[in-house]
Amino acid sequence: MHYKKIIIIMISVVLFVAWLIGFLDVNSRFPQVKCEEYHLDEWVDYSNRYWGYDNLQLSPVKITIYSAKDFESGYPEEGEEYKDTSYKIVVMKVKIKNNSSQEISVGKVFSFFTAGAEPIGWNNQGRIIDSKNTNILPGGNQEDVELYVVLSESVVSSRNYDRFLKNKIFLSVKSYPLRQILVFDEIDVK
Repeated sequence: MHYKKIIIIMISVVLFVAWLIGFLDVNSRFPQVKCEEYHLDEWVDYSNRYWGYDNLQLSPVKITIYSAKDFESGYPEEGEEYKDTSYKIVVMKVKIKNNSSQEISVGKVFSFFTAGAEPIGWNNQGRIIDSKNTNILPGGNQEDVELYVVLSESVVSSRNYDRFLKNKIFLSVKSYPLRQILVFDEIDVK
């Protein structure tokens, strides 16, 4: 009986040491993320090796939050599927400057971005409002692009919606090892 206790204690110590070594190893190989915030009229340099884009610049402009009904009247093509819901739709306006040597597709650029709010911890993938099927020509051409994110019932309930509006709302351009976010300081609620 005495030997069983000693064996259990030894196994527990070995498991604890193995866990501690693993924990320290992971945290040394994957350090804390550093965050850069870009506000109105500040430009972040962006490149995406997957799509072959380089030398793009992005800048946040503003956010407008619509009720489903107002969104449907302002953006009839995109708003049709939400017209009979109680959802809120967040429309983010972003400037894109194409300093590269090739034409870029806005839909491909934004396919890797996520919208978020902190400290509430909300994030979601957005959709492009691309009724013009926007491509931006090379050589420093600039476009204002809008994308939208749908807020679910849990976020827009009367209890949570006011808290949501007090958060820092952003569009995440890169996540790791350097997190780059476009922060929208101007929020217009319709």
